[in-house]
Amino acid sequence: TGLTSVCVGSTISLSGSGIPASSDPWTSDASGFATIDNSGVVTGVSSGTANITYTDDNGCSVSTTITVNALPTITGLTSVCVGSTISLSGSGTAASSDPWTTDAPGVASVDNSGVVTGVSSGTANITYTDDNGCSASTVITVNALPTITGLTSVCVGSTIPLSGSGTAASSDPWTSDATGVASVDNNGVVTGVISGTANITYLDDNGCSATHQVTVNSLPNDASNGFTGNTICYPDNNPTINFDPIDASFITPYTLIISDGTNNYTINITSSSSTVYTITAPLAPLTNDGVHALSIVSITNGNGCVRNSGFGDGTASVTTRLHPTTADANTGGGAYPAMCLGGTTTLSANTPTIGTGTWSITSGPDNSTSQFSNVNAPNAIFTPSASGTFSLRWRITNGPCA
Repeated sequence: TGLTSVCVGSTISLSGSGIPASSDPWTSDASGFATIDNSGVVTGVSSGTANITYTDDNGCSVSTTITVNALPTITGLTSVCVGSTISLSGSGTAASSDPWTTDAPGVASVDNSGVVTGVSSGTANITYTDDNGCSASTVITVNALPTITGLTSVCVGSTIPLSGSGTAASSDPWTSDATGVASVDNNGVVTGVISGTANITYLDDNGCSATHQVTVNSLPNDASNGFTGNTICYPDNNPTINFDPIDASFITPYTLIISDGTNNYTINITSSSSTVYTITAPLAPLTNDGVHALSIVSITNGNGCVRNSGFGDGTASVTTRLHPTTADANTGGGAYPAMCLGGTTTLSANTPTIGTGTWSITSGPDNSTSQFSNVNAPNAIFTPSASGTFSLRWRITNGPCA
């Protein structure tokens, strides 16, 4: 009694009735297919059939045919990435129940069709059983997914480097799904092409991949429709510059750097409006009157993208006027002496070192400045045209500064 088939490399046990013969109770006529020991244990050697004979102590014997079934084979990949699947196939006809099993479901699972899913990094033995009950196993290595490190945004025309863990694939380790937005070379250097997003994928030498989304930010638009300055009295005022962005698409806050040819000045603009901005720009100390040309050096928008050229109307002039000399209408002090109508008096105002002085009459019987021999002379001769009391004013100005 016992099974009539065995798998190559496996054993089955046969038992014979009565008392076995004392010598060689069990024999095989085809030991190249199946061997048997004196206890009736049959070992499958190679696929085929063998007649196994049992002899009892009476010298009577009986035979049974044992079929030795070949082991099945498994074909398919031997590695998979975490979260991915591979398909295995087994030879012959699969067992009707649980043909595929795994000894480490926490590392790799397998379904009844032989589809293996990587769960976590490690190894798992996957076993296939055919309808003869014979089985084969294969070791599946589950590889961890790589990681990508690096920035997630880049400006148009600029680059950022990305790095992937492990060893990169030998061919095309880095790819972009939107090369019109961002390209990437085999070293992981991403170049922004136009504004938008692109998925950058890194492939390692295990065939496992990771994806990194990169946002490409636009540069500030061509700077301005207008960039104009004003006239200031120094040092009481800093110049104001009217800056008119070309449209409302500037991403604020943004930083404007202007130059007077010697020094750069940084101006932060936080408004999101596209109206004209009035900017206070502190200039370096000035010691003389003059016209100072200012120009835009760069514009940085809220995404950190910088435009260094193409500023449209990107220059402005600021005119500076130093404060004039303080006026003194009578350096001798007090009032001028009284005079007779038809007489004259020589005025004694101070001479300005900065600016121009001008005489005027603030009150009196006649306010005409023709009564001064020269309205701009500190020592003008004043000839009154009528009797009365005159209030004279000596005012020194330098442009709009007084």
